[in-house]
Amino acid sequence: LFPFLGRDHNSSCAMARSRMRLLTLLALAAVLGFSPCGLGWFSREETKEQLEKTAKVWKQPHNFRIVGSQFSVDTISQGAEQWQVRAVETNGSSAMFAARDKGQEVSYGINYDSSKSHWKPPLNTRIYATGISDEGDAPEWTVRLEGPGSAPKQLSVTGKGLEDVVYDASVGVERRLKRGLFWSYALDAKGREGWKPWIRQGLGLKYAPPAGDVNAKFNVFQAESKEPNGTVSMDWEGLLRGRLTGWSSKQGGKILSTDPQYTFRLNRDGLDARARAGARLGTAFGAAAHVSPEGEYQAEGFAEWKNQKELIDGVVVGADAK
Repeated sequence: LFPFLGRDHNSSCAMARSRMRLLTLLALAAVLGFSPCGLGWFSREETKEQLEKTAKVWKQPHNFRIVGSQFSVDTISQGAEQWQVRAVETNGSSAMFAARDKGQEVSYGINYDSSKSHWKPPLNTRIYATGISDEGDAPEWTVRLEGPGSAPKQLSVTGKGLEDVVYDASVGVERRLKRGLFWSYALDAKGREGWKPWIRQGLGLKYAPPAGDVNAKFNVFQAESKEPNGTVSMDWEGLLRGRLTGWSSKQGGKILSTDPQYTFRLNRDGLDARARAGARLGTAFGAAAHVSPEGEYQAEGFAEWKNQKELIDGVVVGADAK
């Protein structure tokens, strides 16, 4: 009845058939052993004695492994008070276990990452889940879902049982209105006290012509804090990024190595501006400025140098200064 103990089997089908035969025989013996007639050629008492001999094997210390094409199962037992069962995918990406130590409550856990697992969820979604319960305590668990595409679509929930639940969720949508013009919607939600949510939403417009060197955005969103009267305040931000095309080959061709890039950011805190240009011999220079709503301003200029040289094969000396 136990030809597979202590051996590795590459065929999960053969293992399933052996296990099914074993369970069938044990079930038949159990039924007939507690019936008045026994097994026919055994009396009722002899049948119970044979069943006890068969079951005694599982009560003894043992260690065996079942190996399939996609997962393996390992069991270690020192008796009913101390044992462990572990199932692992062949690539080691996901695992489940159950264990008992010195007669304590059974501990169990799971670790699953769909990006590495053979078993994939629908809709090209990534799921990452972990959980563990130690000696009867409430299980500690984490579940994270990520949607496909470049726009943010994710939900992360962590908790201990159904108490102390903490979650973060974000959803982003972007659609084109016409050539180079897009609208977007974003939603952020957080929960730090049970399931009570904190929600922040925003709308935006973006202009990004396919063949242009300018990218402009304007966003309106909920502020992080509420007004004293309980109403939700709104915040806004404008952003302009661009590149001075052709400057590295025309106006500054003898100095510049790349076209200068600039950024302007406007919000309630004022205007921030920054420009940077890469130059020859590993150098770069630029300027940054801030103008407050009251008209006060700060400005700075900077220069950078970064270079490296290989002295001998495998030995490189570099320097970076600003």
